[in-house]
Amino acid sequence: MKYFDSHAHYFDAWFNEYEGGADALLEKIFSENVGVIVNIATNPENLKECLAQARKFENMYASSGIHPEDCLYIDDIDAALSVIEESVSDAEQRMANKIVAIGEIGLDYYWTPEEKEEQKVCFRAQMDLAKKLGAPVIIHDREAHGDVLEIIKEYPEVTGVVHSFSGSVEMAKEVMKLGYYISVNGVTTFKNARKIVEIVEGLRDLHPDAM
Repeated sequence: MKYFDSHAHYFDAWFNEYEGGADALLEKIFSENVGVIVNIATNPENLKECLAQARKFENMYASSGIHPEDCLYIDDIDAALSVIEESVSDAEQRMANKIVAIGEIGLDYYWTPEEKEEQKVCFRAQMDLAKKLGAPVIIHDREAHGDVLEIIKEYPEVTGVVHSFSGSVEMAKEVMKLGYYISVNGVTTFKNARKIVEIVEGLRDLHPDAM
């Protein structure tokens, strides 16, 4: 069986610590047990590296978007959003760059709870783009469950995945009824990971194929 890694950032400098860098690691895992990887951009700068890696490896695809935290540190957010739109608006270019989704987008109130409105503007702008293009989204939600749910409900035409899900069973059910998938990460295997285990168990009857 080959694994499908739906959320990775192989352009991150952390991978330089691996002997041979990210390329060597990717060659190794593609030759072993990983079948497909989606490389997730978080801002216009690392988008270039993200796309370059996806073009280099046959079974790697990419996404284009601005992470909620990155939205707060970009001087000209309108220009940054224009870069994202340009990367996905032309279907032929999108195919050449192997872009399969808009993301990583969403809200993160963990570090900057006082800057919610700025994040919402950035989130909605990218949801507008997804609606316009009929593209799926990859949503980041950290301690912003209510606002994330409110905004995705504003866009019933848009679907995708809420990655590394950390909300409640009730929120998961609402999200899935809207057509989204949820993903859980390695935290599920931790001995003290009661909440996420309860969520996974609570969803089995609703949608056994969603996990």
